[in-house]
Amino acid sequence: GKQYLRFSPPLPHRAPSFSQVAADQQNRLWIGTWGHGLWRLDSLRKDWQQVALPADSRIQTLHQSTDQTLWVGTTQGLYQVDPDTMQATLWQPLAKQRIWQLAEQDNGTLWIATSKGLYQLVPSAANDSQWLRPDKFSNQEIRTVAIQGQQLLVGLSTHLLLVDVTRPDSVQQ
Repeated sequence: GKQYLRFSPPLPHRAPSFSQVAADQQNRLWIGTWGHGLWRLDSLRKDWQQVALPADSRIQTLHQSTDQTLWVGTTQGLYQVDPDTMQATLWQPLAKQRIWQLAEQDNGTLWIATSKGLYQLVPSAANDSQWLRPDKFSNQEIRTVAIQGQQLLVGLSTHLLLVDVTRPDSVQQ
């Protein structure tokens, strides 16, 4: 009782290198590629649409937030995608930064691992968004970030740090 579907994006993009996949509440697939941008495949898996962001984008990570916003981390910045218009907006403070991974708190705050450090993005209050500045990871490449309760795990290339999100200056190795 299983059916497998084989699908490919429309010509001339027949052989992209797929890097990430995310599903939304309408059962559409968002498909990130390495060098061919971002695509959306409808719930019937028949209609492909390319999202309006640089066509040669290298998608590093996709994150569907609890408010159903699609966040797209690329090697050149973080984009927020409007699923209705298929338009992507670059989050300016993260322009030209490699976005490795995102983690989301229960309150909607996003923690973003980048090539320059750790960024706290507060979608509901953009002015509160900021780079975290503890010396242990300021201006360092952060490869991974995960959140559990009030603890944030921050992975650098050589070690793992633990951050209390209520006191971001409190960092333990």
